Amino acid sequence: MQTMQSYALADVIQRIEDEQTWWAEATHNTDISEAEAPGLAGEWSFKDVVNHLNIWQGRDIAELRAARDGAERPAPEWPAEIEAIEDEDERVMHINAWTSKRDQAIPVNEAIDRYASQLEELEEFVTEMTDETVNDPDLFPVLAGRSLADSIMSGWLFRHTHGEHGPDLQKWIDTRSINNPTI
Repeated sequence: MQTMQSYALADVIQRIEDEQTWWAEATHNTDISEAEAPGLAGEWSFKDVVNHLNIWQGRDIAELRAARDGAERPAPEWPAEIEAIEDEDERVMHINAWTSKRDQAIPVNEAIDRYASQLEELEEFVTEMTDETVNDPDLFPVLAGRSLADSIMSGWLFRHTHGEHGPDLQKWIDTRSINNPTI
């Protein structure tokens, strides 16, 4: 068994706060028309990407809470027939299409605030833990043998934001910085 690094709870909380700062800076003075313009990620706008991230990050946090509380894994937000699709790639494609359609009416600022609120929720969740529990690799089965501390400090918990959608979000940040040097 691989030994994982142990992290101080304060360092884990600081990493979440760093993520909150990054999000606040990335979304500062968001122009609604720019954020709703398609083309950032294929046909998706910045707003579409944020709504997409909200679905998956929200699910991760709900699953962490359920595991900590000894509760059943929460039911997904999407219909059961989508969840029942066996092929993972096809299921994810259907989930993304369903949630994208459902979330079209969410205003840009609400989507941005929801993401920020989820980071605050994660921080509150971690703050309730101890150095021992945040470093326990067996506490959260959904993390597949990783401790929550390692999942946060390594960036694994933010992989969807900075990995899969990182280049698109960086393009958004860079474009806005060029057009508005005060960002």
